Amino acid sequence: MLSDGTRSLALFDALPDLLSLARRRSVDDVYDLQEKLRREYRSRGDAIKWSMPLRHFRQCEVCGAKGAEIKYELENSKAREGAAAVQLYESEVHRVREHGEDFSSPVMHFFDELVRTSADLLRTR
Repeated sequence: MLSDGTRSLALFDALPDLLSLARRRSVDDVYDLQEKLRREYRSRGDAIKWSMPLRHFRQCEVCGAKGAEIKYELENSKAREGAAAVQLYESEVHRVREHGEDFSSPVMHFFDELVRTSADLLRTR
């Protein structure tokens, strides 16, 4: 049985990363392409991970690791109101991935709803 953190990381990693998809398709206008992909995925009712690298770095309070801070917006158009979208940052993902912490309550609620509405997400990635 997967722990909540491990299960949630698997779901986070399984979501289509629109910025990565945009970068694979084009070297120009990747942010415009990411927005186009966001609209396309929304229209199909697919869950997504939108990301925006920020201009500042993060430093982990636990281990001191430094890296780029990234803002993520996770969306699930099939979810009930209140769980259809959530924002988080790479610093939170790092703490979960590297230090075994749990995601915040809103993020966990998003993933619970994602499992309810998209049970095939882990099987298809």
